Amino acid sequence: MVTFQIRIAEITVGVTAFYNNTMLRSRGYLCENEEESFHVTVDEQDMEKEKQIFMERALARGETDYKVFGFHLDRNAVYRKIAEKMIDYDRILIHGSSIAIDGKGFLFIAPSGTGKSTHTRLWREAFGERVIMINDDKPLIHVSGNEAVIYGTPWDGKHHLSTNTGVPLKGICRIVRAKENSIRRLSSADGFTAVLEQTYRSVSPLKFVHTMDLLKQMLQEIPVFELSCNMDITAAYTAYEAMMNDQ
Repeated sequence: MVTFQIRIAEITVGVTAFYNNTMLRSRGYLCENEEESFHVTVDEQDMEKEKQIFMERALARGETDYKVFGFHLDRNAVYRKIAEKMIDYDRILIHGSSIAIDGKGFLFIAPSGTGKSTHTRLWREAFGERVIMINDDKPLIHVSGNEAVIYGTPWDGKHHLSTNTGVPLKGICRIVRAKENSIRRLSSADGFTAVLEQTYRSVSPLKFVHTMDLLKQMLQEIPVFELSCNMDITAAYTAYEAMMNDQ
């Protein structure tokens, strides 16, 4: 077992995990000798639960020849336990790829494999050093009053793209594949549904209700768009013009 501290979304978390790799993959977020807001510990039951989730998802994709790595299960168990606790601190985890441009944060959501990471890469190619990668898979969002701040986390996708920082979230965009680029602002109801689909949802009724309340509060101020995207670099300009001009 390995014990360490990480600081994410302005919260210090103690972690006890099985694999040293879990700590190494948290570099950039590691801290030490800080007062912990909470501590999470991975046990054998957590590992078995993650194994079941992994196998079910692999079978759903039609995969029968797969390998289950312990360190992967370990990291997932840590992320899930932290996401669960973060709800108590008004922080929600959303599956998506997030960037900042000129100090404004944008989150792109879609089912896995749609092209979220590809699209944010196009932004980096189009706008260069103006763009900072916040997180490429599982950012945290702190909702407070009329503001929402999006933060990087160590769970940052297969390319390990994240920055241990936070910026004001100014827009969310659902990506769908299309031959031509176009973008539209979603209605309040459709926007809420799109974001909820990609949000970590606790099995605890109280935490689930709190998550819903935080989403409603956040989306009163933050617009949600839908980008029909052909994954050409022009898609980045299409999204940029609409989302920046909506501010």
